[in-house]
Amino acid sequence: IIIERVKNVDNNALKDLIDNLANMIDEGCIFFLNTRDNTSNFLCKSTSPKIHAGMLMKKVAGAFGGNGGGSPTFAQGGSGDIGDYHDVIDFVENEIESIE
Repeated sequence: IIIERVKNVDNNALKDLIDNLANMIDEGCIFFLNTRDNTSNFLCKSTSPKIHAGMLMKKVAGAFGGNGGGSPTFAQGGSGDIGDYHDVIDFVENEIESIE
């Protein structure tokens, strides 16, 4: 499981990165929080049959005033100002732990 915050990264470059990382792991989940000015973008890729990326994204984005969704393997979301990014990371960790 990889959960990271990045700043001001182009979302297309981040999609390429998340795909490359997913190809390096057998089974798991990768979640990026990309912050820019007063907005946040979330990207999630799951190679685990237990973790539905779209459902995870709906929970995470919804918990921080945004929206998002996607397929079982890839999802995107976003929100405005999320405050302390550590809260998002903690939330994602807790959600994944509750699934596994």
